[in-house]
Order: sequence, then structure tokens, then C-alpha cells
Amino acid sequence: MIRSAREAIVAVSRRGFVRNVGFLAAGAAAVQGSLLLATPFILSLYGASAFGLFATILATTSVIGGLVALHIDTAIPVIDARFRALRLVSAVVGIIGVVTVVAYAALALLSVCSGGLRNWIGDIGMLYVIWVPAMAFTQTIVVACRAWMIRSQTFRLAVLCNFCRVTAFIALALILGRILARDAQVIVNGLLVAQVAGDLCAIALFLWRARRRERRLMLPWPVRRPLAELRANRGLIGTTSLTGLLAILNTNIPIWTISYVFGLAPTGWFSASQRIVAAPVQFAIDTVGVAFKQRAREKRSRGEPIGSDVLKVLAVLLIMLTPVFALLAWLSRSDHLALLGRDWAGAGPTLAAMLLISFGSIFHSALEGLPLVFRFLVTERSMAWIYDHHIDWESPVAA
Repeated sequence: MIRSAREAIVAVSRRGFVRNVGFLAAGAAAVQGSLLLATPFILSLYGASAFGLFATILATTSVIGGLVALHIDTAIPVIDARFRALRLVSAVVGIIGVVTVVAYAALALLSVCSGGLRNWIGDIGMLYVIWVPAMAFTQTIVVACRAWMIRSQTFRLAVLCNFCRVTAFIALALILGRILARDAQVIVNGLLVAQVAGDLCAIALFLWRARRRERRLMLPWPVRRPLAELRANRGLIGTTSLTGLLAILNTNIPIWTISYVFGLAPTGWFSASQRIVAAPVQFAIDTVGVAFKQRAREKRSRGEPIGSDVLKVLAVLLIMLTPVFALLAWLSRSDHLALLGRDWAGAGPTLAAMLLISFGSIFHSALEGLPLVFRFLVTERSMAWIYDHHIDWESPVAA
């Protein structure tokens, strides 16, 4: 009996879905656990005001990045042809690269013509001007690379890149937090440097581990190929870019509103509560949600039903996260938050409110990409346009 049970366990562990979930679970647990352990030290070093300023800059960056890149990354995991998915990655790289260069060139020209931007936008405005284009570039590339890794099911590499990104962010944030002055407008640079450096580390690791052919196909040259792919998928990209931008705005409008109405310290409470609550939620989405979407895509391509899989995902998420949210609810009503510093003592009610908001959103976040699996079809008209214009596609990358 013991031998048969062992054989059954080995047989199940060899299944691709279970193995992928195991990789994702181990990596996500390491990443989110590291963030949870480091968050109290980072918050106590930087203070609520600096963390609130960091949150507003990050919110602006995410909106600009989503607007510029058109949420093309949403289409990458659902495309069957690997070389066509790579062409969408190259489109993202080309768009965000050109926009970043133009943005910094325009800012340099404006600074020369106006005799210095700092005189009329202030110190906080200069933080936005300096950091938003760079952060939009790195974060957009990271999202596109992650979408490709999900599409190619290289989950181990995705986990390594994410762990490298978080480790670099935590290390630099802690080091720079001790070096820089306590002034919110000065010390926030430590968080911004750590964010960009973490993104660059993840991108470098991805490029190092990617195949040479994949790296070449990710370059937006010749331009006609990514442009042709964008035209072929313009319906899907147009829909996802609009809905994605609305979702980003809905997420970040509270940060801007709190910053404008109440100031940077309450914004820091709100943003820190979001990050604490998001750690277990993101763990569940990065494991169960990602593996489920790829399973749904494969079963859909074979014409198999996935209703039972949807119910299983909802049950697993509920079992995984209910104890965690109960623990965070107790923390929000305790006096332990004051250990972070005097300016964090009022964050308890904000954390409690975020728990109520986030608990229901986990189910939507895990299943939000499911409609794309069913609706994504390259129309015959789009393919006819490609062939009529004699687009010289590269042969597909070997699976």
C-alpha cells in the first residue's frame, strides 16, 4: 500500500500542471515572504511621508506605462504561435523605448529653454520629471518579459527573475534608507533607485537566460514586422488597452486623491496597507491564477470544458487566503503598527479597510484573463492582410 501511494504521488508530481504550480508556489512564497519580512524595516526607515510620495510617483508611472504600451502584454500569453507572441514583445520594446528617448529629449530641451525646470515645478515636480520616464520604461519591459515567460511556460525563469527583482529592491532600499537624509523629498530617491535597479536586474537575468533567437526576435527591427502584428491584433489590443487603463486608473485614483486631500503621510498609510494586503493576494494569483490560465488555454484549444477547473480555483483561493486575511484583520486592531514609528500609528483603520476591499478582488484577479482565452481568435481577414502584404515572417521558434 505504501509503495502504491508513493508511486501515485510521483505520477501526480510529474504532471506539467502540478509541477508548474509547485515552481510558482515556491517562488512566489519566497518573493512575498521576503517582502513581508522587509516591509516593516523599509517603512520604519523611510517614514509615512516618503512612502506616500513614492506611491504617488509609482501610480503616475503605472498609468503612463499602461497608456503608452497599450497593454499589449495582455495579448502575449494567449497567442498560440510563439514567434507572433515574440513580435508583440518587440512592439512593446519599440514603443516604450521611443517614447522614453523622446520624453527625456523634450525635457532636456525644455530645461534649456526655460532656464531650469526646478524653478517653476519645484523639488517634488523634479522627482516626477527625472524618475517617471525611466520607471515607465523598466516596468513596461518587465511586464512584457513576464508575459512572454508565461506564454512559453518557462515558470522557473519567471520565478528567478521576480526573486532577483525583489531582492535587489529590498537590499538597495535598506542600504540607501540608512545613508540618505530623513527628509521625505531626499530619502524617497532611495526607493526610486531601488525600484529601477530591481527592474533592470530582472531584465538582465531574463535576457541572459533567453535563447539567442528569442532575443533577436524581441528587437523591434525591421519595424514592419511588429507593426504588422499590431495591426493583425488591433481589435484585441484596443479592447484590452482601454479596459486595462480603466483598471489602472481605478487603482491609482485613490492614491492621488488621498495625497491631494489629506497629504503624503495618509497616502503612505494607504499604500503600505495595499502592499501588505497584496502580498498574499499576489502569491495566490502568481501561483494558482497563472497556472490556471495556461491550463484553460490548453484545454480550450482541445475543445475541453473548464467549468470544474474554475470551481477548483475559487475553492483553493478561499482556503489559502481566509486564514491570512483573518491574521491581518487582527493586526489592524492591535498596537503593533506603532512599532514602525510614531507616524505609522494611525495606519490600523486604513489596513482594515484595505482588507475588505482586497478579499473580494482576489477572485476577479485570478480569473480576469479567462475571457481572452475564449474570445481571442486571429480573424481570417487579419491573416489575409498579412499574406496579401507579403510580410516576411521569421519561422516559428522551436517549442
